[in-house]
This record gives sequence, structure tokens and C-alpha cells, in this order.
Amino acid sequence: MRILASALVFLGFSSVLVLSGLILQTEACAKDEKTKPESKSEPKKPMDSKPDPNSKTFTFTQTGGFIATNKKYEKQLSDLSGDERQQLEKLIDQSGLASVKDEKHLTAGAADVFYYDFRLKDGKSEHHVTFDDVSLPDSYRPLVKYLRPKVTDQKRP
Repeated sequence: MRILASALVFLGFSSVLVLSGLILQTEACAKDEKTKPESKSEPKKPMDSKPDPNSKTFTFTQTGGFIATNKKYEKQLSDLSGDERQQLEKLIDQSGLASVKDEKHLTAGAADVFYYDFRLKDGKSEHHVTFDDVSLPDSYRPLVKYLRPKVTDQKRP
């Protein structure tokens, strides 16, 4: 009986120590969150501001392949520098994306290929097309080549 009582006291004491540690850890995390400096990557926009109907947003994603890549490039064209904006707009125009509404051109039975998703939001209209390595037209290849070093890895769902 003495051993059982000692074991219960030990378990109770251990539980108190574990809970104390969790509380201290939670408090430390909360303190870190409060003292963390705000990210200065993008300026905050007022909540009531309406999007500019003349602004263009371009999004490119590259997914798939042997290693299941998930990369993305998304920019407001108005946020780019003059030269970069001109280059990107030129490549988008040459690709023919602006003449497409919503299309998919995928090769049946293709394995381990990359999938390229292009999206251009221009005011009220949206242009969207998806290709794979096999079906990617020559007119889009310079755009893919230009964007490859600019994409960022995305978390996998």
C-alpha cells in the first residue's frame, strides 16, 4: 500500500511539473508573438479601398514533375519596375494569353510532366490557360523561361 501511495504522489508531482512547463512555454510563445516586429514586405492597404479596375494581376504556377513541384509567381503589374513590367507585358502579349478565356490543354497519359497555369486578371475580365510540358506552345516558352527564376516554392496542400 505504501508503494502505491508513493507512486500516486510521484505521478501527481510529475503532472504538476509537466503542466507548469506547458504553461511557461505557452507564455513564452505569446510573448514572442507580441514582440515580433511586423513584416515590412508589403504595405498594408486600407480595408475600405476598392481595387483599381485598370490594374492587372498576373499569376503563374508550375506544378508536378517527378518531384511534385509547387511553385508560384504572382504580381500586380503596376507594382513592378518599368523595365520589368514592360518585359513581362511583352511576353504575355506574345504568348496570346489575353485572347484566351479559360482553357486546358493536357496530354492524356503523360507522366512526370510539369503543369503550367497562366492567369491574367485585367479589370473585369480574366484569362486562364493550363498546359503541360508536352502541350506547351512555343509562344509560351519564353514566358516560362523568364518566370522560372522568379517563382517561389509553395507549401504542399
